[in-house]
Amino acid sequence: MARRAVSLKTKPSDKTVAIVEDEAVLSRVLEVKLKNAGFNTILAADGEEASKLIRDKRPDLVLLDLVMPKKDGFEVLREMRDSRATEDTPVMILSNHGSDEDRILGKKFGACSYLIKSTTKLNTVIDEVENILGCRTGNAPGVGASV
Repeated sequence: MARRAVSLKTKPSDKTVAIVEDEAVLSRVLEVKLKNAGFNTILAADGEEASKLIRDKRPDLVLLDLVMPKKDGFEVLREMRDSRATEDTPVMILSNHGSDEDRILGKKFGACSYLIKSTTKLNTVIDEVENILGCRTGNAPGVGASV
């Protein structure tokens, strides 16, 4: 009997991405793009809301802005890494702050990706999410509007 190949890739519909972004328009655009790629999404508009959402909902990946009201992204990331429940949750930083210091700090706290909003295309963000979560939906890299 012939053996069937089994795909080790995960379906996007099995994964939830937390979008932590205080800019409502960008948050909505990211939500639509991720849903169109098949992902489930949850949203937080400030750092305090993000901490609670991440703790309560346990997303598979966090797309994290750094500059937000109430609590900045680095503080959210530090809290995640200090909690057994979220210490291994992948985090992608998506920020307009791209200094070497910020990138080093992001890596220090375990961010697996650091993208600059103003120079990153939306489809690049989706491709990176798919790569991190082991999902591929066939988006062409580097095509689309800038974030």
